[in-house]
Amino acid sequence: IWNRYLEWLSRTFGSSRITIWKHFAVDGRYHQIRKERRRRKWTDHDWSLTTRDPLPIPEHHPIILHLKEQQEPVLIQANSKEFDDWEEFFPVTHVHVCVPLLTGEGRLLGFCTLSKALPDEGYDQDDIELLRALAHHVTLLLIQFELVEERSSAAKWEAVHRFSAFYLHDLKNLASSLSMVAQNAEQYGNNPEFQISAMQSVKNTSQRIIDLMGKLSSQAKEPDTRESF
Repeated sequence: IWNRYLEWLSRTFGSSRITIWKHFAVDGRYHQIRKERRRRKWTDHDWSLTTRDPLPIPEHHPIILHLKEQQEPVLIQANSKEFDDWEEFFPVTHVHVCVPLLTGEGRLLGFCTLSKALPDEGYDQDDIELLRALAHHVTLLLIQFELVEERSSAAKWEAVHRFSAFYLHDLKNLASSLSMVAQNAEQYGNNPEFQISAMQSVKNTSQRIIDLMGKLSSQAKEPDTRESF
C-alpha cells in the first residue's frame, strides 16, 4: 500500500521531493518510511533517493498536532511564523504541502509531504482535492489491512490455544501415569512383580512422550494441520 501510494503521488504530481511517514505504536512516533527525490535541471528526469533521513517525530510534536487539528492537506509557507515549529522539517523534505492520513476516529496513521515541482509552481485547489481523495483512499486500504491482520492474528492464537490444549491433555495424562508409578514404588518397590510392571509402564509412557513430541514438532511446521485441532 505504501509503495503504491508513493507511486501514485510520483506519477500524479511533479514534486521534486516526496516523503511518506507512518506511525509506529512500538515507540509512538512517526517515522519516514518512503522517500523520493527528483533532481532536475528542469529539463531532465534524474531520479535518486535523499541521503539524509530525518529524525522520527513524536505524537506531541506541533506538526502532528497541527495535522490532527486541520484534518486536511496543509499548504505550508517556509517563511510564515505559523510554521516556525516546522523549521527542522524543511531542509530534508522541502515540504510545501502536507497531507494527513486520518481515520474517521481522528487517528493519524501517517502523512505525506510534497515539495513544489518548480520554484514558482505550487498546488491549486484541484490538486488539493486530488491529494485529499488519494489520502482518503489509502487510509481506507490501511484500515482494511489492519482488520485483516487482526482477524488473522486472532485466528492464529485460537489455533494455538486449541493446539496447546490438545497436547497438554495428553501430557497431563502421561505425567499422571509416571507419578502413580513413583508413588506405588514407595510401597511396592521391593516387589519383583511390581518392578517388572513399573519398568514396562515407564518404558511405554516414555515412548508415548517421544511419539507425542515427534507429532508436536511435525505439526508445528504445518500451520494448516495444526489449526485442525
